[in-house]
Amino acid sequence: MLQSDFPVYTSLAPRLLENVEAIHEQKSIIESWCAGGFKPITVNGPNEAERIAALGLGIATEVIESDGKPRISDIARIIRTTKNVRAGIINADCKILAYPNLARVLGSALDNAAVCSTRLDINDDGLIEGSGSGFDAFFFDSNCLVGINDKHFRLGEPWWDYWFPLQMLVDGFSVGALEIPLIIHKGHRVRWAQAYCRQFRHFCELLKTWKVDEELSPLFSLRGFIHDPRESDMSVALSQFIRSLRLSQDTKILSTELQEVEAFLRTALQSFISTGGASELRRELNELKSSRSWRYTALLREVTKSMR
Repeated sequence: MLQSDFPVYTSLAPRLLENVEAIHEQKSIIESWCAGGFKPITVNGPNEAERIAALGLGIATEVIESDGKPRISDIARIIRTTKNVRAGIINADCKILAYPNLARVLGSALDNAAVCSTRLDINDDGLIEGSGSGFDAFFFDSNCLVGINDKHFRLGEPWWDYWFPLQMLVDGFSVGALEIPLIIHKGHRVRWAQAYCRQFRHFCELLKTWKVDEELSPLFSLRGFIHDPRESDMSVALSQFIRSLRLSQDTKILSTELQEVEAFLRTALQSFISTGGASELRRELNELKSSRSWRYTALLREVTKSMR
């Protein structure tokens, strides 16, 4: 399979590309996808597609009927039509790290299988601040899309990234979470708060319809949340469940000579996610600074500083 046979689909938002800095950053992200051996394609409605073409970002376009966030099912339909053996879906603001021959290496492990990746959030200085709670990139055998027909979930909105791999799992395909860092993302304000509860309720309705088997019993133990819905609790449980999934074929991204490095990266990512990373440290620090004891000891700290 040639690297150019591995498209990755996204949906660029022209309203977020209104200045030179934003356009430069988006170009850099698209170039990272190309460097990995992927063919980037954006899915947009007619007006958005015309505006994106004028920006000269070096990305192909698939035009759908209406502007706005595309349905995941529309992207799946496009992929099935193109007859590509492998494909991916990635959020537009996520850069792929520069692993050698990434598309070829991933593609060789995806027979009737899919892998997903959690992003690492970075600040303007390139320092890691935290990790995403969900999943921002998927790479898969196109056969896995047979059940991706739901008309509700849209790219760029919450809960699709849980439904997407779980639907494949329920349909009998192998799903695994990548164990090394693959994508990075600059933190920004959350823009989908109003959609969160609506998408969560729809996910719960789908969960009721899925059949239970022994392999998926940990997933279906979450059905208890449906009668007493707690979005945050279910989100954490789903993230943990999906991150625990592994392909039957061990997915090694780096060459044999670099397996010690890959083992280190796996350990580092797992440690970072399990501890919450720098974002958790900031949360604890903020809690400390807002505590009564911190206020009561303010004078003592000032006296200590003056004695240095």
